[in-house]
Amino acid sequence: MNLFAGRINSLGPGERRRPKPAKEVRAGDMLAIQQERGQFEVEVLALGLQRLSAALAQTRYRETERSRVERARLSALHRWRPEPQAVRQGRPSKLERRQLLRLRDTLPD
Repeated sequence: MNLFAGRINSLGPGERRRPKPAKEVRAGDMLAIQQERGQFEVEVLALGLQRLSAALAQTRYRETERSRVERARLSALHRWRPEPQAVRQGRPSKLERRQLLRLRDTLPD
């Protein structure tokens, strides 16, 4: 199994840099996987000779406890993040423009 540059980093003893794309993965290796939702670390338990379903592939690695706790913390933070519309700036939408016009027309000069 090969690592794809920019997506998975090998975490050897004391290593935190990106390996070469052709570096082989072995059982016992620690991998830092970067995804859109964040980064998590896994330990490779076993390797297969052929591609497996996702359910079977998950039995061949284990996420570290530290990584699991960090992902749960980030998930909780994400839940309380304001909706994108709540912090929207720029031009008003058609509905907002009409509401502003109605408000302006009802206010005395």
